[in-house]
Amino acid sequence: YPVFRLHRRGRIRIGDRYGWWGLRGFSGTWFHGASAGEVQGLLPVLRRYRERRPEARILLTVTSPTVLDDPNVRELVDEVRILPFDQPRFIRRALDGLTIEEVVIGETEIWP
Repeated sequence: YPVFRLHRRGRIRIGDRYGWWGLRGFSGTWFHGASAGEVQGLLPVLRRYRERRPEARILLTVTSPTVLDDPNVRELVDEVRILPFDQPRFIRRALDGLTIEEVVIGETEIWP
């Protein structure tokens, strides 16, 4: 993980990568798209979901910081976070205090 701190892009929202999401009390639907391309593919799904459930709160997670400030994404979701490093303690920290009602995974980029 220290290698992320060596690169400017890796330092973007570094707290997210360690599970410091700051979303305690969030309740809603969790969408995940790995990178900008996958999130672009999720946009029609997000729009349709938002039309059908305008009251729903939406958390979007990504593995790439490219999506964080995309206005097309920001208008559809309530929160955007970078997925934590694949370690139980970081994932537990991120999810602590969240109530996830539904999960929609567009692409994981998890390579076992």
